[in-house]
Amino acid sequence: MKLPAAIGNLFGKKQEKREVFASLLLDVEYASAALWEMDDRGIPRIIATATGAVAADTWEDRLNAIDDTLASVEDKAWRP
Repeated sequence: MKLPAAIGNLFGKKQEKREVFASLLLDVEYASAALWEMDDRGIPRIIATATGAVAADTWEDRLNAIDDTLASVEDKAWRP
């Protein structure tokens, strides 16, 4: 049964699913992250990027830099 448009709008429109990709670059001195998607023509569109410094040459500091950059791109990408 198809509902009239006014009643159907009460439930909100279905959000179109977005396919978002993440790229991560890890270096000795920095970590960079990017979120991107493909447009209708198959061309990549960058949604958000971030870079953070690695405090020291340890895996723990690298992981902290990665966490910070991923959190930053997430905040940028879905900020209203």
